[in-house]
Formats: sequence, C-alpha cells, structure tokens
Amino acid sequence: MGLAGRGTLLGLYRGIPQTRRTTRYGNVLPDEIVIYREPILAKARAECPDGDLDATVRALVRKTVLHEIGHHFGLSDTDLRRIDYA
Repeated sequence: MGLAGRGTLLGLYRGIPQTRRTTRYGNVLPDEIVIYREPILAKARAECPDGDLDATVRALVRKTVLHEIGHHFGLSDTDLRRIDYA
C-alpha cells in the first residue's frame, strides 16, 4: 500500500478502479471503501486539541471518503496530492 513513513491509514479502497475495467469485468465482489475510526479520531484529536472535535472528525471523514472515491475513478496518490486530497 505504500505507507512506509508517510502517515497513518485512514481509509482504504478495495476494488478495481474504473480505469482498469474492461468489457470482461463482471462476476466480482462489489467495491468497498473502509474507513478506520481510531486513526481518524487520533488525527482529529491531534489537529484540534481544544476545538470542535466533531467538526474535525467530519472533515477528516469527508476528505478520506473523497480520497478513496478518487482511487475508484483511477486517481493515484500523486494525483490526489496535487488536488489536496491526500
């Protein structure tokens, strides 16, 4: 997954990106996005020690889900960093 030294895993896209699907694509399990609760809570606490924790968690979940949807559409981590979703 390429995480070495680059942070904590907040979410994960499991599936075949749209850009890699062919006409023979089918008979497979549905794609899914997994969101990891504890790492998101830990990051929210670190970013917002005295502020609105709920709003920070919501923002992190939103950004994480959009990041993983980007992978579904074939965007790489480099692409997502370029548009500030990494």
